[in-house]
Amino acid sequence: MLDAETLQQLPNLKLICVLATGLNNIDLETAKAQNIEVKNVAAYGTASVSQHTLMLILALANRLPRYQRDVAAGEWQRSDFFCLQDYPTLQLSDKHLVMVGQGELGTEVARLAEAFGMRVTFAARPGNEANDQRPALDDLLADADVISLHCPPQ
Repeated sequence: MLDAETLQQLPNLKLICVLATGLNNIDLETAKAQNIEVKNVAAYGTASVSQHTLMLILALANRLPRYQRDVAAGEWQRSDFFCLQDYPTLQLSDKHLVMVGQGELGTEVARLAEAFGMRVTFAARPGNEANDQRPALDDLLADADVISLHCPPQ
């Protein structure tokens, strides 16, 4: 956190480049008062973060943590068929992904999810449902198979 106390100790600082999407870890009022520019690094990790998100969805859909635990415990070797099929997996095609956040990251995650055949719906920005054409998150939850958050904390 770059708070007021920290920023005040840096009188020659002119620019802060944030390698993240949000700026919530910087005291923006103090930065402005000290004429410090605060900028996001554009597209710093759109591809890698989006791929990581899909990797996590795939890992959970295929019960990877459970299978990894069973393989480590020797269950695979004990199988007569050298196969583990103890946990049902989830096909992503035709599953509903609800997205909160329609910026660069959310949009790229949606594109990748659609390549797997998922139905993607972006939820209205929480707290701004009245001014947003998208459906409210609460209205989407009952039908969601996966929820992915790509927004700053509220």
